[in-house]
Amino acid sequence: MSKLFTLDRFAGAGLRLRSLQIRVAQDVDHCLVEPLPEPEAITSRDGEALSCRRSLCGFIEAGTGVGKTIGYLVPLLEYASQHKKRVGISTYTRFQQRQVAKDLALVQQRIFDGLDLQVAIRLGRQNFVSRERVAFWRERLKGTDLPKAWEDFFAWVDRWDESTDPLDTTFLAWREIYPDMPEFSGLAEEDFALREDEPHAWYEAHAKAAQSADVVITNHATLLIHGALKTGLLGDLDAVVVDEADQLISAAQSLLSRRLRASLVVRDLRRQYPDPREFDFAEARQEADAIQDLLRELGETLEYRETLLSEWLARFPEESAALRGHLDRLIPLLPSPSARRNFQRVLAGLDGGETVDVVYSPIRHLPAFHIDDLEPERFVGKLFVAFGEDEVFLPRVVLVSATLSDPMTEKLDFVHQTFGLFRQPFLTSRYEPDRFGSMTFVLPDPRVGAPFLVDDEDLSERMWNPEWLAYVENALGIDDHHKLLLTPSFEDIARWMERRGLEVGKTRLHDGILYHQPDVPGAKLVQRIEQDPDVRVVITPSLWEGVNLRLDGKPWMQDVLISRVPIPPYSPLLQERKIAWRLARQAEQARKKRERGEKAVWRTEEEVRAELVWESAKKALRRLRQGLGRGIRDERDTVRVWMLDPRVLFPTDALNGLLFVAAGLEDGEHLVQAAEKIPAHPALRRWSQSVPARFRGQLSNADIFLRDGTLSSLVESEGALLCTTC
Repeated sequence: MSKLFTLDRFAGAGLRLRSLQIRVAQDVDHCLVEPLPEPEAITSRDGEALSCRRSLCGFIEAGTGVGKTIGYLVPLLEYASQHKKRVGISTYTRFQQRQVAKDLALVQQRIFDGLDLQVAIRLGRQNFVSRERVAFWRERLKGTDLPKAWEDFFAWVDRWDESTDPLDTTFLAWREIYPDMPEFSGLAEEDFALREDEPHAWYEAHAKAAQSADVVITNHATLLIHGALKTGLLGDLDAVVVDEADQLISAAQSLLSRRLRASLVVRDLRRQYPDPREFDFAEARQEADAIQDLLRELGETLEYRETLLSEWLARFPEESAALRGHLDRLIPLLPSPSARRNFQRVLAGLDGGETVDVVYSPIRHLPAFHIDDLEPERFVGKLFVAFGEDEVFLPRVVLVSATLSDPMTEKLDFVHQTFGLFRQPFLTSRYEPDRFGSMTFVLPDPRVGAPFLVDDEDLSERMWNPEWLAYVENALGIDDHHKLLLTPSFEDIARWMERRGLEVGKTRLHDGILYHQPDVPGAKLVQRIEQDPDVRVVITPSLWEGVNLRLDGKPWMQDVLISRVPIPPYSPLLQERKIAWRLARQAEQARKKRERGEKAVWRTEEEVRAELVWESAKKALRRLRQGLGRGIRDERDTVRVWMLDPRVLFPTDALNGLLFVAAGLEDGEHLVQAAEKIPAHPALRRWSQSVPARFRGQLSNADIFLRDGTLSSLVESEGALLCTTC
């Protein structure tokens, strides 16, 4: 492999060779050539002797600037070529899939001098255009005065034949002709997307090709369906690199959890199945509306608190019986297999067979069913283990990310446990460049009110603070720099849109500010940003990670703004349930240890509660670190980072400069007192640990954005303060 990592070879490919990149490649290569673990003999809970096979796992944290993608692609492709083994790469999003595919093609052609491996991107059904649905809407729209783009769209579909590349029947292919679907009132991309129960020769050919390709590029959800659910969807794979591995748990949570509003599900199904011969919408809507009405009526009794559905049998027997009847009648009417499965899970939740909550939206109190899973990490762990005669689906797995380590300790000691692994991994490595890019900081005015009037991340109590909303808006207009404002939720953006009188729910460009809403996927948003010269500021919750916004070889934005630390919102009910579940599991583990004559270690309820808070903080700090890295993608890049969350702990090294700023303010004493407060949540106390170590010294040289809309330099202030004491 060393002959591939030469300055001349990389320069010829238009790449910079980095020393840490070589070390990443060596680690990946080590994981690929090491003999696989031998099967273990274990005893099941029922006392049955079993054989257990485990994956060979490596964990590599490679910070921004290491060059991790090329670092793992070179040894992975060399392994596939030399050993004639099928390999895979898993990413979190479709956007990242396409980026990896682009890098992979470059590596094959430039670094390997034309290596001929068959590569396939594995896409889901929803990415493919349905010829059947196009025909339906074409007939329905006959006689309508449609724009020429529709004629082009229909002609494009008509040209498909047996020789058409499956990827040329996707929405991605259409966007190479037109950036968007043709506009027509009431119609959207999902009206033409392939349904889960619909035959499609090109999609089936695509799935089959992916099962035989030398290299398959997939996403985390598909990887989990393949390996954790043991479907073998991707065929036999010998080795997989999981890029953006820190998002694997999130992918599992999304796969296992559902939030279902019956009336909304039925309405969406009408778009997918508009033909009344396929779907009796009127009857289904009647049952769905009855379910929503029942939940809403009980919501008043419950004061719109989140409740466990299985508790209803004892508290509301008549309503539970009525709900069961509506579900029994609704489920057979649903044309979508997944919709039927989801509502079957709700039905099981009535009897306690599934963890299903009834939840209410914070403002309008709209009811929904929430199906949750308390242990997604154990589900992820199924990727790496097989029992009995089964073979492990992923023999070799290398998990790679810029944020794998514990944000508090910055170590990888227990990283495997995060992914449901209870054996030490074969390899753990952590790489962070000493010099890469330049980052300066703007700190928040701690006198500004917290983002929420009830300073809590409880969704049921969330009310936005107008003072904080205005403070963030003022930061957007401080100069003419291009700015990327990262915020944790679309709800934040909705509040800013309401203040501007903009329609919530649709992405809008207003006064140079692009307000992102759920109607535009992240990839299309990036395309809009890079192509529209009128966009000066972007507000989004979707670009915290995995995106490289650049223009003319430089970062598109000069400033990255963090509206608030992305602490995950929590449900008090789910919190209590997790505590009860962990205590029960602890008791079971203690019983087993006593049977083996071992000493059990006990944690109190308070310790378990604190543990959950720290886990929440670690998630927030990992995401914050990803967001801070958006502006540094090249060693020559420079970015100014604005922290606009007034709750965060003010850096100790910046307090001297703050004293002089305070001396020039009428309420300067209030400023200092506010800065000295210690936040309750650990993510707010430890936020600076999300800053790459090489940039932390710049926090003492920061500016402060005061609530009157002015910037003040703490460096100049500190110098002036020192002079007054000479």
